[in-house]
Amino acid sequence: LAVALSLKLLVKPFLSVWFTSSSAFTPMMQEIVFIETALPSAILAVVYARQYNCRPDLVSKTIVVGLVFSLLTVSGLFMLFY
Repeated sequence: LAVALSLKLLVKPFLSVWFTSSSAFTPMMQEIVFIETALPSAILAVVYARQYNCRPDLVSKTIVVGLVFSLLTVSGLFMLFY
């Protein structure tokens, strides 16, 4: 759970900032890519987990914890980079 959330909420936003730092991206494009990568996973993952019986309880818990932590990480990282 910790590895998945740290990859999604911390590593992916850092990579998005690094990959979009070239002059080919406008500041607005950089911000959009950052926000898209920093936000937690969608609820649709629970639907797929339930349909294919792949631990939907764990997927649900991960999404809830990710939503709570994203309040801090998204706003903090956005202020740090932009």
